[in-house]
Amino acid sequence: MSPIDDLLLARHLADVADRISMQFFSAGNVGTQRKADGSPVTAADREVEQVIRDRLASARPQDCVVGEEFGGHGNAARCWVIDPIDGTGNFSIGRAEWSTLIAVEADGEVRTGVITAPALQRRWWASRATGAWTSTCLPGRLGPRQALTVTRTRILDKATAAIWPVADWVPAQRLARATALLARCGDGGPLTNWAGACQGAMLVAAGQVDL
Repeated sequence: MSPIDDLLLARHLADVADRISMQFFSAGNVGTQRKADGSPVTAADREVEQVIRDRLASARPQDCVVGEEFGGHGNAARCWVIDPIDGTGNFSIGRAEWSTLIAVEADGEVRTGVITAPALQRRWWASRATGAWTSTCLPGRLGPRQALTVTRTRILDKATAAIWPVADWVPAQRLARATALLARCGDGGPLTNWAGACQGAMLVAAGQVDL
């Protein structure tokens, strides 16, 4: 399959995922359970992944699939990687900062990726054949696309850094080094300071922060 075919399918799967996830999200009061590793999971996580798997079984029966909720299936050189709801904690309490992640890996190299955040009305995608892009995302249609371009900042103390909230398991020495680095940056702070940010990496890819 060509990278364009993969991208078109990934975007279709993202549309399907958006419809399901937004039905749950719009209804509110999404109940959560705890998985064995302590992370939360909802019925939406499982339904989105299952529907994507069903679509892939029909459209790409020769490819393997690895998902957050149901593990791996198959051992082909081409593999679809799925996180049905990245940010389940936000999703379950009605915060809009969550997304669905879909990627295609071939021979150990990621070839295509889509991140869709329907509650934020934003989507990002990239393919080695077409480059990296973002656009608004409304039900059934995408807005004009914009190329993703990182910043040109070359001096650390002029950089802007977004950080995840610090977890209590971060080693003190590593935290001290990170704090020293952030002190040299001209701006920055917790990722939650950036309105509508569900993916710190996408802030970097779009040139909104440096790191």
